[in-house]
Amino acid sequence: MKLTTEQRSELLSELTSSEAGFNELFRVLLESFSKQERSLFLEEHKGEQANGFRPRRWRGHGWSFQLRIPRTRSNAFPPIILGILSSQESERTQLFYELYSRGLSCEDIAEVGRRIYGHLYSKQQVSYLAGACYKEIQEWLSRQLSPHYLAVYIDATFCSTRREGSVSKEAY
Repeated sequence: MKLTTEQRSELLSELTSSEAGFNELFRVLLESFSKQERSLFLEEHKGEQANGFRPRRWRGHGWSFQLRIPRTRSNAFPPIILGILSSQESERTQLFYELYSRGLSCEDIAEVGRRIYGHLYSKQQVSYLAGACYKEIQEWLSRQLSPHYLAVYIDATFCSTRREGSVSKEAY
């Protein structure tokens, strides 16, 4: 089917007039780019074969939809969209870690996540993402204190750690 420029413009205008339409258009574009990217990869790598798709969830600014990420048989194809998704995940983890280390509760961090990413994270998810700070907590706890302190205020933080299949909570 051949569409005129005006027809394409009208179709896009109708799609982007609602949030659901805009999300669908964005999803289709990302999937199309990834599929085309894989086609170019297969042309450059003779003998490599396409091997379906894997699902990945995209969240941000109130958007949430499932993407179909193309893959190859040897898993050697690195789609650009995965780098973007990975960057988003690491930024979210860093944000949650910063908020947690500054004393926000898991519930408060979950609310910040809902406002920014449009998805309500459970307290357990927030705790898991904020758990990246465990190593830094250990280093901070094992530092030498200066002898000039007159008083030391001690507060407790619970960190879950996984040891040989079990979960333990340690108070600091």
